[in-house]
This record gives sequence, structure tokens and C-alpha cells, in this order.
Amino acid sequence: GQNAIALLPEGEIRDSALEKLKKAFAGEIVSETAFHGNSEDARQAFELRHNPIYDQHQSVIGVAILAIENTDQVKTRKELE
Repeated sequence: GQNAIALLPEGEIRDSALEKLKKAFAGEIVSETAFHGNSEDARQAFELRHNPIYDQHQSVIGVAILAIENTDQVKTRKELE
């Protein structure tokens, strides 16, 4: 198999992904809103969550990554501001 991090472009995107993984492997739950798309009209918002996975001894053995598309929620919040 391939390493998913190696598939990311070098630079800020890869560095940010590595930082989130390091925090999750240290036991921290990491959540943020990220955006994808080139124009404001076509831009989508996602909530990204990195959750540590524990074994029976409470040692972190992996990280579950979940992306939830929430563009409408982000647009509505922005309109209410």
C-alpha cells in the first residue's frame, strides 16, 4: 500500500496533515473546518476530525479521520454574522 501523506503535495498541506496526525497519535482529538475549491461559488466546506483509536491498554494504536461536508452550515453562519 501507499502512505497517504506521501500522496499530498509537499509544503503547507502536507505539514498541516502531519501536525494533525501527531496530535491525534498523542491522544488529542483534532477538529477543524477546511475548504476545497478554487472559486467562492464552487468552494465546499468540510469539518475534519482526527480521533485517536485506543487499544485495551489505553495506548493509541491508530487515528480515525472523518470528513463531513458542511458547506450550507458554514454559509448560513457567515450570513448571520
